[in-house]
This record gives sequence, C-alpha cells and structure tokens, in this order.
Amino acid sequence: MAILGIVPGTEGVLALKSRWDAMFRTKANEEMAIAQDFDTPTGDVTMEGDFLYVRIIPTSTAYVLATTAEAQDTLTYNESTVTRVSLTPRFIYSPFAIPDHMRSRLGDPDIGKLETGLRIQCLSAIDADVDTQAATLFQSISTVKGPFNADLANILDVKTALQTNAKEHVKQSSSVVHLKYHPSQIRFLNAIAQFANADARGDAENPNVKGFFIKAQGMTFNECGAVTLSGATYYNCAFARSAFMLAWWTKPKVKPPQDFELAKLFHTEADYAVGEIFDEDAVAWRSAQ
Repeated sequence: MAILGIVPGTEGVLALKSRWDAMFRTKANEEMAIAQDFDTPTGDVTMEGDFLYVRIIPTSTAYVLATTAEAQDTLTYNESTVTRVSLTPRFIYSPFAIPDHMRSRLGDPDIGKLETGLRIQCLSAIDADVDTQAATLFQSISTVKGPFNADLANILDVKTALQTNAKEHVKQSSSVVHLKYHPSQIRFLNAIAQFANADARGDAENPNVKGFFIKAQGMTFNECGAVTLSGATYYNCAFARSAFMLAWWTKPKVKPPQDFELAKLFHTEADYAVGEIFDEDAVAWRSAQ
C-alpha cells in the first residue's frame, strides 16, 4: 500500500519558506596589477589640458682635448636635441541607478549593502580599464623575446636584455625589475625551483606551500589577466619603473548620489593617461596562448 504524503515538490511547495543570504557577493574583477608599478609625474604638475608632456634629455658625448689644442678655439659642444613624450588623458566612468520602487521594496539594511557592492564593482571596473590600457603598451616595446613558456634560462635572458638596454636605469645592486605575466604561465614559473625557493621560509609562508612567490632574482612577479592576447600569443613584459608612466587628471572616485526623477544615481569616474617613456627600459616576452 502506497503512503500518501505532502511532498516538497508538489503538495507542500507553498508551505516552504525561503532564506536569503544577508550579503551581496561581488563577481571577481581584474585587479590593478600592472599600472601600479608605473612611474608617476613629479614636481609641480597640475593635471589640466589635453596632454601631459614628459621632457627627455638625450645622452651626451665626451670628447678628448689634445694636449696641443687651444681649448678656447677647438671645443666640440653637444648639440643633442631635447625630446618629449606626450600622454593623452582618457576619461572613463561607470554609473548605476537604483529606482525608488526598488529601494522601497528592498528595504534597509539590504539597500545599503547593495549600494556598497555596486560602488566596489564600479571602482573595480575603472582599475581594470587602467590595467588593460597599460598592458597594451607592451606590444610596442622594441625588444621582444619568445614566444616561450617560462623557464629559468629564458627569464634570465629577458632580465639580461633589460639590464643591458636600460643601462643606469636598472642598477644591479638596488633597482627592481617588475615582471607581469598572464596566468597561463603560473604553472611554468612555479616549476622553476630557483624562483620558488628564493624567499623560502620554513613555515606556511613558504612559496612551495602557498603556491606563489613575489620576489626572486631582483624581480617582482605578478600575474594579470589583462595581459594582451595578440596573434595567439600573450605579451608579458619585464620593465623598470621608469619605462612607463601613469598620470591622473582625476583619480577614481564615486561622486555623491543624486536624486533624479524616481531614482538615485551614482557616478564613478576617473581621468588618466598611461604611456611609454623609455622603450629601452622594458622587454616584452611573448608566450603561447
């Protein structure tokens, strides 16, 4: 004899209660991992107008004065021309609106949590845009290595080329080289024992335990999904801070909310520029998709 009952999928479906998570979870964004290590303008620089100009004094030449020469008549003077690099600002925004009937039906404190989560996502969108624009600069670097997947010899070859080209901009004893790479290279970089053991400790902070390292061989390592894919290869890059510049006309901010008709509006904005300053201070490294 079959036993009849109230089951949750049919007879009892309207009797069940539902519970909601108290938090609004935020979907993952690409963090700013590239542009954070770019150089910034110095001095009394007011970010106004259409361009930021970075002036560059070229190298000079040392001449030999012969012992028989008349110094006042035979000197050769440097005539190198001062150059400049221009950075063009890019204004971006990420707004959202919450209509009044959404606010009244959602109620407190959920409306506050929703606003907080949306602000976080809008600011993260700006960070992601900055890094995406920064990563595009790697494709214009003159010195290109690869394509190859990371191994000790090739990574050290990249560093050697950078230090050779950058000259005094990368000092062996004190300068830091920043290596930005696509996450597809994690498995190869972590397999390089000399890197993974570079700052190894005998506890849970050991790179071989945590699964990542941030410093080795005078370089910092940081993966970023914003690394550009072009022609079936990723354009990773090793660079000195002096290679690129990040300048803010308006740093990322959320403006005060505005009431408009039957909604509350939130506007997130930024105005910035990224650009290449010294091509010789960077080496692009192409890796397979």
